[in-house]
Amino acid sequence: MSKTKPAVKPAPPLRGMTTRPKDSVNILTEKEMTGQKRDRIKSWVTFYRNNPSYFIEHYMGVKLYPYQRFWINLMTRSTHFLGIASRASAKSWLIAVYSIARCILYPQTIIALSSSTKAQAGLIISEKCRQLIDEHENIQRECSNIVSNQNTWEMTFHNGSKINVVISGEGGRG
Repeated sequence: MSKTKPAVKPAPPLRGMTTRPKDSVNILTEKEMTGQKRDRIKSWVTFYRNNPSYFIEHYMGVKLYPYQRFWINLMTRSTHFLGIASRASAKSWLIAVYSIARCILYPQTIIALSSSTKAQAGLIISEKCRQLIDEHENIQRECSNIVSNQNTWEMTFHNGSKINVVISGEGGRG
């Protein structure tokens, strides 16, 4: 003789649940949500403008060494900056990273890179900036155009900022 189990009726899935009155849920209007989003963006922009090394690491995705973080923060806070370093210490690369960060954080910024020859300063855009654009998608998203030929080196951004190359020697005086 086989024993069969009596059929058990399952409980309804929402049994015992109560609904909240519509007044208790805080629903934001589109205008309030847009205002909150704008305030959060302002807070982050202010934080990143005060701490550009964090912006470079968090948003741009570029890894910095401690001395590079220190230099970046000094470049932001100083009107004149002199960095003395040995060969192969990534000075040109750091200038490229700082220039890009500055252009992203401050719309309509124009940065002039200078060197004894135009071609030497142009290497920062044609090699260093191009490498950063290729390796980091957020930088690629912010950059609208990069021109590097024999006479012109220029990097432009969607927010109106530019990095130009100029000569600092005798031939560059107007």
